[in-house]
Amino acid sequence: SDYLHPVSETLLLGIGKDAVPDTASDDFGGRGAWYQGVKLTLFDISDPTDPKEVDSVILGKRGTESDALYDHHALAWLPATEDHPARLALPVRLHNTALPEVPNTPWAHYGWTHTGLYLFDIETGDDPEIDNRGRMIVAARSDDRPGENWWYGYGASDRAVLLGDSVHYVHGDAVWSASWGLATDMVGPE
Repeated sequence: SDYLHPVSETLLLGIGKDAVPDTASDDFGGRGAWYQGVKLTLFDISDPTDPKEVDSVILGKRGTESDALYDHHALAWLPATEDHPARLALPVRLHNTALPEVPNTPWAHYGWTHTGLYLFDIETGDDPEIDNRGRMIVAARSDDRPGENWWYGYGASDRAVLLGDSVHYVHGDAVWSASWGLATDMVGPE
């Protein structure tokens, strides 16, 4: 995990990368690995000497990034209330489009698919989980022109604001807004 966020007295949220072992390498005594997609992990830390992964979500394939991996200001967090569980908004540049060069290898990069804000409820009850609540896609790959707008998601310093049941996504010079849990794949700028 590149970032750890306290959820409750017994739960910790990790945001980082999924990885697969590099079985073909002797680097680091055979302990090398290949980063894959962005991974959210919910850890039970009720026994700090023995943390346990209770749920995880992997977004995209190798090449997927989130500004939150480098700057914790990029994620938006709304603590749980009586009316809703904790909420997380995470900007993601998703790479999930297979490229023909080196398919099905852990070092193969995947093509850019879209850029957007992913929304999650973090349930903390008897069965803690990360629940997908939608996404706001602001730029997407075109099948007619696969490389078009790949640059649109880089260096934008994405930010989000959560206010009650509304979410606002600042990307580049535009703001997108939606209701929590009702975000669609394309939401026009306001």
